Amino acid sequence: MVDWSHCPLCGCQDFEVASEETILGLGGIYLSRGEDGTISAEWSGHTEVIWDTSSTTGYVCTSCDEPLPRDYQDELAKALR
Repeated sequence: MVDWSHCPLCGCQDFEVASEETILGLGGIYLSRGEDGTISAEWSGHTEVIWDTSSTTGYVCTSCDEPLPRDYQDELAKALR
């Protein structure tokens, strides 16, 4: 059983937890062919996020911004299923 009264890393009491997420997106790339036949690619600076691809990769304490220990990670994952 984990102790949620304080962060096990920094000791902060009543600490908040944030999830780390990965999400896919489509980025715009411009391709151009030089006169000598070489190809160059440039990112357009725009990415279209695909929101329904979000998945949680872990949990961090918002006070110290460090990933919580594995037992805390497992408890949160189980509670949030």
